[in-house]
Amino acid sequence: MKLENISLDLIKPYWRNPRDHENTIAPLMKSIKRYGFKVPIVVDIDHVIICGHARYKAMRQLGEPTIPCIVVDMEPEKAQEFRIADNSIPSQSTWNAEK
Repeated sequence: MKLENISLDLIKPYWRNPRDHENTIAPLMKSIKRYGFKVPIVVDIDHVIICGHARYKAMRQLGEPTIPCIVVDMEPEKAQEFRIADNSIPSQSTWNAEK
């Protein structure tokens, strides 16, 4: 695993990404403007997104030339499993309203 700033023009969205991020792009852009870009996306060695499609879209709309990426060499089956886990595990969390 290594961290690289990669040109957004070289990044390839995963063609079978089932998530619709349209409602998250504007809030992500606002967050990036306020706090900076703090969470790299994850791409494979061919620069195909494994995790981070919404952050990628937000950075494109902000006109940024590059994006911080964690580049991993992962078998396609493992990458697919990781995509599912990365998207589904957080949805199992609940909020503690008292905190």
